[in-house]
Amino acid sequence: RRSAKGISVHFLAHKLEPLLKKSLGKRYHESMTFMDLETIFWGPRGARLMQPFNFLDHLIHRRDGDDNSLRAAIERAGRNKDDDCVGAVGKANIFVSWAWRYSVGKFVRALAKYCEDNSLRPEETYVWVCFFCNDQSVWLRDDNNKDGVTEFRNMLKHINRLVCVVDDWSASEAVYFKRLWTVFEVFTALDLNIEIDLALMAGEEVLRSCTFDELCELPAVDVMEAEATNPADASKIKKEIEEFKSAVNPEKSGAEVLNEAVRAVFLKKLVEVFERNVEKRYSERAQTFSL
Repeated sequence: RRSAKGISVHFLAHKLEPLLKKSLGKRYHESMTFMDLETIFWGPRGARLMQPFNFLDHLIHRRDGDDNSLRAAIERAGRNKDDDCVGAVGKANIFVSWAWRYSVGKFVRALAKYCEDNSLRPEETYVWVCFFCNDQSVWLRDDNNKDGVTEFRNMLKHINRLVCVVDDWSASEAVYFKRLWTVFEVFTALDLNIEIDLALMAGEEVLRSCTFDELCELPAVDVMEAEATNPADASKIKKEIEEFKSAVNPEKSGAEVLNEAVRAVFLKKLVEVFERNVEKRYSERAQTFSL
């Protein structure tokens, strides 16, 4: 299926920012977020596609039924032997859960670091990222009839692997856990028994002064406090979460089960980093004593 194609982490980490700088000129800045790009590419809310910016000629067709996604444009450029885009699109093997408020640079570097930490070749790691893979000329229209809840669930089920790019070690501070769509993606993965992993945008050095007890307090989260831009999406997602029943803990609400599952996934990753830092500090001290 066409919509199951993703973008290589190699392209995102090494080609995307240079292409943006070349296309946008002085409008591009180091702290630019995907929400900034949304406004530039497709116009502000209330004036969608009135004066779009045709990055990589992704709006070249503009006919009903055509795929005007950024991913399709990158794939076309690759077929036309554009050196930046050759091999940049392939079968998606990771569904990425994230937020458009993220900085472009920090987001792509987090994906590159995830590949490095997990011994994945960035050239062969194709990520399904909604910003690139959905046709935003359709999705961002006020009159679109997309059922995002069903479509995202089906896509995640098809790819069968979820990586959550989280922006802060503390779940209570993270943008990630304030967005209902990202929470829904974790909920869906839990419901479908899909593998969940984390790619963290915050540097590991932040944890070096933490005690283990302090570490365990970081992942506290209340998923029902998360928000969505579209009230209809928010209502549908929260209803699904509330009605979810765990076979293991049937007496608990869906929100309680999800809060605990999110905490467990997050804490597992934090403990891995904590142990790695302890081992590094021990090694450094051992070298000092041997000298």
